[in-house]
Amino acid sequence: MIDGISKQIMEVLKDEELSISGIKEKLDSRNIPVHRLTLSGYLSSMVDMGLLKFKDIKPAKVYSIDDNRARSIYYLIGDVVKKRYPDRTGDMSLLLLFNLFNRPVFLREIDLCNSDLPRAYRQSSSARKDLYIKKLGILGIRITESERLIEPSFTDVGATMNMMKDLILISNGIEFIEEMVDGDQKTLDFGT
Repeated sequence: MIDGISKQIMEVLKDEELSISGIKEKLDSRNIPVHRLTLSGYLSSMVDMGLLKFKDIKPAKVYSIDDNRARSIYYLIGDVVKKRYPDRTGDMSLLLLFNLFNRPVFLREIDLCNSDLPRAYRQSSSARKDLYIKKLGILGIRITESERLIEPSFTDVGATMNMMKDLILISNGIEFIEEMVDGDQKTLDFGT
């Protein structure tokens, strides 16, 4: 799963490509001290997970967020959830994935949203688990046979609808910004 350091690495690489030294420097400036060897291990794992890619520009490797990930539905869901529910990213990502895909969700999928582990969930079983694994494999998402399927242990129709609305807007390049002006005015920003 994505942990705090991995999330910080993703934030650092959000808008630029950096070498290990550049990433370490940015993390240090955020008061996140990580030994260079530890950082190298994180970067290697994140490349294996499909979160990052790298270019060999001698004498260093330059890392960036994988473009395919940045355009994925999971990335967009993570973005939407972080904006609305920053303290409940795992639970709300699970809720949105479950309702959007109309099926139980693998923990790996929540990881792809760059969300925390959900807390409000129950185990789920499905006769279609093998089919889900195969279909996700075609998309380049590796799921092991032992991976658990889960579903939310709560419902929240209002939150689900708001997140779906935000997902539609953000996937079309429109950033939704809530503003309270004279009661209940909402604005749309097309400059994202």
